[in-house]
This record gives sequence, C-alpha cells and structure tokens, in this order.
Amino acid sequence: MDPITAVGFAAGILNFIEFSSTLVRGTLEVYHSTSGTTTDNTHSGKLLADLQEVTQELEVRFDVESGDQTAKALATLATKCMELSNELAAILQKLEARGRNKRWKNFQVAFFGVVKQNSIASIEKRLAEYRSQIILRLSLMTSSQNSALGHHFDDLAKTSLVLKRELGHNARLLKQLQASVQQMQSDGEISSILIKSQISELQKATLNTQQENLLLKGLYFDSLFLREESVSDPEAGTFRWLLDYGVQLSGHSSDTSYASTSPSSQEKINILDEAALSARLSAISAFRGFLEAGNGFFFICGKAGSGKSTLMKHLAYDRTLKQELDQWSGGRRLVVAKFFFWNSADAMQKSLKGLYQSLLFEVFRQCPDLIRVLSEVIPSAWSTGWKPKLDEMKTVFETLVSRSLPNVALCLIVDGLDEYEGDALEHFELAKLLKQWSSQPKVKIICSARPHTQFLDTFDLPHRVFHLHELTRNDIRSYVKVQFASRLPNTKNGDLMGAFGTIAEEIVGMSDGVFLWARLVVRSLLIGMAHDDSPKALMKRLNDTPRDINTLFRRILDSVDPSVRHRSDQMLSLALDNPFKHDLSAIVYSWIEDLDDPDFPFNRPCKGIGEAEVEKRLSIVRRQLDALTRGLLEIKEQRSGISRWDGEARYWRYPVGFLHKSVRDFLRDHWKINTLYGAVPTFNHLRLYIAQAQYGIGAHLCGSLILFDLIRPQYGQIMSFLAHIPSHDDQRRILDHLARIHEGYRSLSLSYPKGENLLFWRETVECHTSLTHVVEPSVDVNFWHWITQTQFSWYTLELLRRHDMDSTNSRFIDRKRLGVSAICRPGNLDLLRYLFSTGVSPATLCTIIVYEDRKSNAFGSEGAVHAEAPLWLVFLRYYLLEWRSRPANMDRLLTCFLEAGADTNLIALAYIEKAPGRDKSFPVSILDGTLSFFIELKELLDIVGFCDDPARRDLLRGAYKVAWTAWMRPAVKLLNPYKSHGHAGSG
Repeated sequence: MDPITAVGFAAGILNFIEFSSTLVRGTLEVYHSTSGTTTDNTHSGKLLADLQEVTQELEVRFDVESGDQTAKALATLATKCMELSNELAAILQKLEARGRNKRWKNFQVAFFGVVKQNSIASIEKRLAEYRSQIILRLSLMTSSQNSALGHHFDDLAKTSLVLKRELGHNARLLKQLQASVQQMQSDGEISSILIKSQISELQKATLNTQQENLLLKGLYFDSLFLREESVSDPEAGTFRWLLDYGVQLSGHSSDTSYASTSPSSQEKINILDEAALSARLSAISAFRGFLEAGNGFFFICGKAGSGKSTLMKHLAYDRTLKQELDQWSGGRRLVVAKFFFWNSADAMQKSLKGLYQSLLFEVFRQCPDLIRVLSEVIPSAWSTGWKPKLDEMKTVFETLVSRSLPNVALCLIVDGLDEYEGDALEHFELAKLLKQWSSQPKVKIICSARPHTQFLDTFDLPHRVFHLHELTRNDIRSYVKVQFASRLPNTKNGDLMGAFGTIAEEIVGMSDGVFLWARLVVRSLLIGMAHDDSPKALMKRLNDTPRDINTLFRRILDSVDPSVRHRSDQMLSLALDNPFKHDLSAIVYSWIEDLDDPDFPFNRPCKGIGEAEVEKRLSIVRRQLDALTRGLLEIKEQRSGISRWDGEARYWRYPVGFLHKSVRDFLRDHWKINTLYGAVPTFNHLRLYIAQAQYGIGAHLCGSLILFDLIRPQYGQIMSFLAHIPSHDDQRRILDHLARIHEGYRSLSLSYPKGENLLFWRETVECHTSLTHVVEPSVDVNFWHWITQTQFSWYTLELLRRHDMDSTNSRFIDRKRLGVSAICRPGNLDLLRYLFSTGVSPATLCTIIVYEDRKSNAFGSEGAVHAEAPLWLVFLRYYLLEWRSRPANMDRLLTCFLEAGADTNLIALAYIEKAPGRDKSFPVSILDGTLSFFIELKELLDIVGFCDDPARRDLLRGAYKVAWTAWMRPAVKLLNPYKSHGHAGSG
C-alpha cells in the first residue's frame, strides 16, 4: 500500500470518527460533504444517508495480508469503525421508524430516547480511542522525512525526470499536511475536513507528477544528450567576451600571471588589435540587442572547427545569458530548450523527429504545466501514455510556439543545422521552420551552422548574424597562452621563453579563426618542446603545417609509423564504421588484436575481468589512441544527468570519440576509404560489443547500476544488428552465447538486493510496448522469456523442441510464462501453436500484475494488483487496445487461440473517451462522462474488422458457446479499474 493511498485511507477513517462523534453528542451542525442542514431541521433519514456516505470511505480496497504494518493497522481500525457504523445505523433506523421522517427539534433528546446511557458512554469511549489511534497513525506517516510519506516523496524526486524545482509544490503541500496533523495531535482544533482536503490535494499533485514523469519517459531516448556530451567545454578564458561585457576591452582572460614570460611577449599577447576589437564589439552589441528584443532569431555561423558547438554549449548553461533572458521574459516562466544536431549513425541525432522529441522533453521537463497543451491536442496521451509520433510532435510543438502563452517565455538553442540529414533544399526548409517559430511572441531562437547559402539566405538580418571565425583570434591566443605557459616552467630552453610570444602570434594569425587547427598545431609544438626543439625548429614545424584543415588531417595520419599503420586504420575504422547508436567504450579497443581469432569471444569464458585489469587496459588504450591516431580519437567521459552510468563503474564509463566531427567527415570523404572499410569488417563491431557485455560480468564493474538498465541497450542494439545476419547458424551461435552471458549476470549477488531469489533487474516479463500495464511476476525469468519478445522467437521454439526430444533433460520449462511472452509479439504464431500442442491452453491461468493506471508502471510499484487471468483474456486485452493499428499477425494469433478452443462467450466492458474526431459508431450509453457499453465478443470482433475474412468469421461462429464460463467473472473486475481513468480503447 503506497503512503499516499494509506494517508488518504486514514483521513477517511478520521472523517468517520469526527462525524460519528458529533452524531453521538447530538451537536451536529453542518457536515460539509452534504447539503448543509443543521440540528434544527435534520431528520433521521438524512442522517442515515450521511452516515452511509462516510462509512463508504472505510471499505478496504487493498490486500491486507500482503500489506505492511501500516496497512494492517488501518484495516483493523477500519473494521472496528464499520462495526460501530452498523450500531449507529441501527439506532438511526429506530428513529426513522418512530418519527416517520419527523424533523427533530431536539435531536439529542430523541437520540437518548432510543439509546441507553451506558451504550452512549461505550460508543463515546470507543470513538475517543479510535481517534487517538488514527491521529497517532497519521502523525507517524507524515511527521518527518523518515516517515513513509517522506520516503515516498524522496523516491519520487529521485526518479522524476521533471526538474527538481518543479517538485517544490508537492513539498509545500506535504509540509502543510504535517503542520495540520501536528496541531490536531496537540490541541485537536484542526478539522478532519481540512486534513482530508489537504490529503486530496496532495494525492492529485502526486498523481500529476507521476503522470508527467511517465510522459517524459515516453519522450526520453538513450542518445538524448549524446552529442551535447561529446562537445568539448570551452578552454579556460575563451568565449567569455560574448556575455561578460568587460572582457573584450582587456583582450585577455583575468589570469595574467606568467612568471616565465618576458615583458615584451606578455605585452604582445594582451594586445587586441583595433580591427578585432571593433568586430567583437559589433558582435556583442548585436547579440545584446537580440537578447533585449521581443522575439526573433540569432544565427551564429562559422567555419568547420571554429568552435560553434562549444560556444552553443557554453551559452546553454551560462548564468549571464539566463539572467538576460529572465529580464526579457518579464516575469514569465523562462524555458531554455536545446538540441545539438549530429550527422551520426543515430537517426535521432540528425532528424526532425529527434529535434521535436528533444525540445518537447526539455520544455515539459522545465515547465510541466505546459503538458496541458499535449492533453488538449492529444487527449489520449494523458490517460493512456504517449508513444510520440513525428506528426503528433509537430502538432504539439507548433501549438506551443504559436500560442501566446501568458506565463511562458521560450528560448531555443539549436546547434549544427548543417548536420541535419537531407540535401540543401531540406536544410533550407529547416531554416525556414526555425525562422517561423522565432516570429511568435516570446519565442527566441539561437542557432548555428557552417556558412552555407541556404542558412545565410534565410537568416538574412545583418544585425542578427555574426561569423564566429572572425571573432575568435583572442580566444585562440588565450588558449595558446595557457597551453604554452603550462609547459614553459619545465623547460630549460631560455631562448624558447623569449620566442614564446612570437610563436603564439603566428599561430593566431595562421589559424584564421579555426580553433581546431590551432589545437592540433599546439599539440604538435608541445611534442617538439618535449624533445627540446629550438625556437627555429618549432617555427619551421609551424610554418610547414598545412593551413587547410583536411590537408592537416592527412599530414597527421601520414606521420604514423608504417609498421603500425594497419592498427591505426583498425582504430579509426572501429570509430568511423560503428553501426551502433553510441560510441564504443574505450575498453572495447583493448580487444582489437583478439579479432584475429575468428572464434573470439565465443570461445572465451563468460566471466568479468578484475578492476586492476580494467585500469591496465584503459591505460593502454589511452596511450595507443594517442600514438596510433595522433589524438584524432580521444577518450571522453559519459556525464549525462539522466543516464544510468555509475560513477564507480569505470568499465562502462569512457566512450571513444573523434576529436571533432570534421575528423569523421575527413575520414569518410577523403582518407583511403577502401582501406578503412576493410580494416575492421562490420561483423567485428558486433563481436567486440558482445565481448564488452561478456567481460563486464562482475559487481565491481557495475557499481550500483540497475543491471538490466545497463545491459538492455547493449542487447537491444545487438538484436537490431543480428537481424541483418542472413545465416540462422550464425544467429544461433550468437544467441547461445548471449544466453550464457545473461546467466552470468543473473548469478551476481547484486541482481538480488531484495533476497528471496527475486531479480532486481528483471523482476517481470514486460509485455511489448502496447501492453505495458499487464505484466507477469516471476522469480525465475531467463533468457528464453526475453528472446521470445524479439524477432528471434524461432530460437525459443528450437530450444523447446530440442528440450522435448531429449528424454534425459529434466529442466523444468514454465510454458505458461512463455505463453505470456509469446503473445507480446505478433510474429510468434509458430511458437504459440507449439505451446498449445504441448500443454498450454487458452484457459491456462497466469498470475499477472494489472496496473490500475499507467503512473504505476514502474519497478516495485505500489499501484499494482496481482490477479489470475486466462492467457486468452490477457491476449484479448492486448489485441483490443491495439485494434486500430494492429498488424495482420495479430489476427493470426487470435485465430490460433480460436483454433485451440478459446472460449468466445465473453461480455466485454468497452469505453471511449469523448474527444473530437473519435469514432462514435458504437452503440453507447452515457455513464459518468464516459461513453461506456457492454458488448459481446463476437460483435466487438466484427466491429474491429476481424470478421472481414470469411474463414475467420466462420471459425468464430463455430467456436461460439452459450454457457457462461466461471473464469470469465474476473474479466469485468480486471477491466473496471481502467474505466475510472478514462482510457481510450476497449477491454
């Protein structure tokens, strides 16, 4: 029993006690939940109705036996109150019989006329005792952060995707309730009506938060922050000038201590030439004007490698920008949403779907109040959850930006428009779309791209554009200064100290505003300094460096020793041709040489490596990347605020990525493509990915991660890749190995934090996305159940047949649980037929969890009801929920059930939300604001189109029976909880 429900139930008990006390004392004045009659005109019939009303709140609607101590104590007290209610009802019925609805001028006299004095004393004593018990129980449940309610809100805050500041309303409501309970405990002056009202408001707020979190989970995707995380943070002192309006006048960062630098070179470094200062001041003026204006766009363009993405990331988190936008918002709620386009293997990083989904996630996360727009545009999203589709997201987002929202100001930061998938025409359409959004009141857009014609022609206001590569000379100067200053104190070359300023200025001039070029050149010069190169040698190295960035990349890779060139190509190819959504982890690169063994990793034990081995391998990979790719590949760090990466799990935490996206472009377009594609065949990526999962088995490698959240993305991507392997033999070999890896993780003690052999990372077999609120509890969910829900259910069928043919195999296979997994995927027809032929039937009872609302669909949820239902009924609910968009295979599965003797004599409770555009062709009746009706299964299947096929229609007619089956009675019980929440669909 969750704490919110418990507190609400306790409030109902308290409400009954308060009402009964006033009734017994004969001093009833006004009962706020009724019509407001007083003692002067109250008659016994009305009081009896009031008593029945408050008594309804005492009904126990939860499983007492499986509940905690609080639930059991409340249930016991509710039972005692029900007994007292029956006594009071009997008294009022006597009054009713005597008075014949007479209005009692002196109710107390009349009441005492039918009740003995000692009975009244006994009732009053019990009520006082019950009141003390319930107030104490309420105090224990609400009094501190260590209370169940306090823990509940802490857990809600930890798991919520809504920004923590948006949860402050819930905390305030909880404090108000705590204060009221404490006052009632001390002096009793607080009315139970007030406490009940506060609890009701708290319940509503909690439900909203849980529902908001569910919608945000629907919008969240694994690579949401991937590109943003891969962008380097600004180097020390760079890009401050755009918002720190004093920096541009000095021409350097605030740190000017260079003990090893001569005065003349120091003076030279800190000079910002007049032309550069003028250009920078002009850009600052334009940007400030944009921030102060009512709406519109600002376009930051620049050459490849000029630092556009770094600047955009800096702006997204800069406090000064936030302060400026707060002033512009004029007291409205400021929402800053960002998206970084990236032309990678992940479609979400380079598509309009990714743009809309990311922006909606950011907007709703920062301002959950705006979710009401979603519920208005797509009414079913709030009640049944939202699986976002592109056209729906377009409608919702454009509704958001087109409305004149009185309390919200929106700023969008969109980086890398040139990385959007598509040709120049599609880039032009994207630019027009952003410009259109920015024309709406209280909407600002800051965007960036390379200086392509389609963007410059669209963002055509000169005072709303600047070219970044023309403004970064001093940022590059600051970067060079910091890098050289860190090396100079360790050098014994006095001539180098004197030449420092000259070399730095040459770098600034030659870079032409391209930060990446300067960074690569500085790296080359630092290597020379480490070898004690003279100033003349360093200057020659600098002057020999190609000015064109692609030519520089070629020069860097040509410098790799030919004897190790193949290994260099392998590393570059591993990153370039990576078919998975995420960059490969650094640990994966340590197994490149193992790829020479065609049986790797399948011939290796499924056992994790030790921590010392992990550190050793990461160290080797770091040095090899530096030597073999000359820094064009580098180890990064996963730092997403929402991802589940654990701070101690170093094994998983360090992906390898390109120094800059232009490196990837160069390798793809200019650098010996045939050699690279042949260096690491794509199948080897899969082998390395499997090895990462295989050698990661170990609690010390997983930290405190929820294991399934760690393994699920890897297994999911492996399955997607596996589908493209044509040979079933190769697929079978990989699946056999994945099963062994799966069992390895299940053997970890970390998998069973709750004890009793209950897997934390796979407690339930979650049904396919469309059946998220009907799952099956299990203490022994193995790889078979999981694979059955994928396109490889043929593998499960093979294992079953192999098992059944082997008379010596004593392993128990829970086929009914496999049946629940089988119905989750429409393509599992052969597997379902085999299960029906080997003991499973449509009437096989399965223990399932039915979530009373989708907010409860989470691990360890308190809002779940355990029930037994036939496999046939579970499938029907799935089928009917998906009837509008079901694939053809769903009809084949239903046909399979009918052929296996499924009982068709069913009566279903169906309901349809009253929403614009909803199909109203059903025979309906109005009930509680919802279109509801009962319908026979054969009629329902005819309506949804199942009977359009004559063979299926004849099969259904032949299977139809007259007798009402006993096991169907739970059907209405299972379906009723959904009705009260207004879910669209039918059951």
